[in-house]
Parts: sequence; C-alpha cells; structure tokens
Amino acid sequence: MNKNQIKVKEATDKVLALFESGEIVEKIKRTVIRKASGQEVPSDNWSLFNFLIMLTNGTEDARGYKQWQQVGRHVKKGAKAFCILGPKMITKENEETGEKEKICVGFVGINVFRYEDTEGAELELPEYRPANLPELSEVAARLGCTVKYAAFRERMSYLGYYQPSSENIVLVTQDAAVFWHELAHAAHYRTGLAQNRNRDEKEVVAEFSAAVISQVFGYDLGNVGHAQEYIKAYAGDPVKAVRQVIGDIEKTLAVIFEESEAASQEAA
Repeated sequence: MNKNQIKVKEATDKVLALFESGEIVEKIKRTVIRKASGQEVPSDNWSLFNFLIMLTNGTEDARGYKQWQQVGRHVKKGAKAFCILGPKMITKENEETGEKEKICVGFVGINVFRYEDTEGAELELPEYRPANLPELSEVAARLGCTVKYAAFRERMSYLGYYQPSSENIVLVTQDAAVFWHELAHAAHYRTGLAQNRNRDEKEVVAEFSAAVISQVFGYDLGNVGHAQEYIKAYAGDPVKAVRQVIGDIEKTLAVIFEESEAASQEAA
C-alpha cells in the first residue's frame, strides 16, 4: 500500500473502533451560511418544494419574464423556462360568517427563467465560497462536479446535497465535513455501486467516508460524533450499518484519494 492508502486504512480502523467501543463522542456543531440583509431575491419567499425545483435546475435565482425586466435584465433568445407551482386562489363567501375570503383550490404552473439564462444589468451576486477551500476540493472538479455555495434558508432540512443528474454539489455551510460527505456521494456513484444501494445505505457510505477523511487530515473527533448520530438516525445500529457497506466505503475512499494523488502529481 502507498502512503495515502495506509493513512486511509488507519483512519477507517480508528473511526470504526470508536463506533464499536460504544463511546458516544461529542458531535461538532455545524454552522450555516447566513444571507446578509439586502441580498434578498424573490425565491426567498417560495415554498420549499419550489425552492428545490429551482436548485435542481442549476440556479439559485429564478424569476418570471417581467420580474427580470424590472431589474434591467431580459431573457436570452432560445432560453427555456422551467415551471414552479403557485396557488390558485378564488374568493368565496364563508357560509357561517357571510364574509368573503380567499381560499386555495389547487395549483397552477408558473414559468420562470434562471439568472444564467438572462443578460443585461449586472446584479450584485453574493459570494459565499470560503476564503480557503477545504482539502480535496480539487477532487470534485476531477470527478466532473461543480461545487456551489449558497445561503441557508430556514425551511431547509439539509446542509448540502449532491445531484447526480447535473453533477452539482450545493452547500449552505462552509463546514469541510459536509463537503466531504457530498464528495463521497459523487465518488460512490463513480464506483458503480451506489446505483444498487437504497437511500439509507448511500447516506451511511457518505457520512462514514466524511468521518474517515476528517481523521486523515487531523480534524478533532467532533466529526466522528456527528457521524455516529447521523448514521444512527438513518440506519439504527451504526456499527452494523457501516459493516454492511464497508466494501462500498473502501472503494469510495479509494476513488477520492486516487484522484487527489493524480492531481498532486499533475501539479508537481
């Protein structure tokens, strides 16, 4: 084994031994990226469902045709809209009070366009990327992934995600371990094994891999504590869950560190 393989093996054994000991390691607190005042956009008020539709279309700012005109931009010729859902409201008399009130009777499609499909007046776009990117950032590009940092929305239930169809990694935290978790998802797909795993199994692979990477780079045990709790929430017994997919984990980490080594050799 080369030096990287030895480090990964030692870190994997250490994290698994901590799991097996039954010791509950104090988890690290995750921080999120907050949007500064004055940086609001229309989608800030969208439902979580519509917000996720927007993200899956590869943008963090989408608006209607006229909304873009109002800020001095226009939709490029040939650009295609995507559809979000808006409530269909009607006015109806309340049989008990006699008062007229608006009620939702369904939903209608609303066409919106991505910022990337418009041109015109420059908009001040916030930069959420950390000043110093986390270790292994170069691996994401080598795997064909685009990494985007965005502001956290209070209705979100996640800190990041990997989208295989677009090869996007979107993060709403600058926490390195969250990046490694999503990077592991991408690497897991490169092994050809993720496609045959269910969601819980894929989450175990990604989270345990992130904890191992934390150990490789000398981070404290807080990420191990987070991994224990995270895996338990998805799959129950953390040790059993990890052992069931340990082969996937080993291959996923191999992809990541082989790409890291190749990047280092090319830079030398």
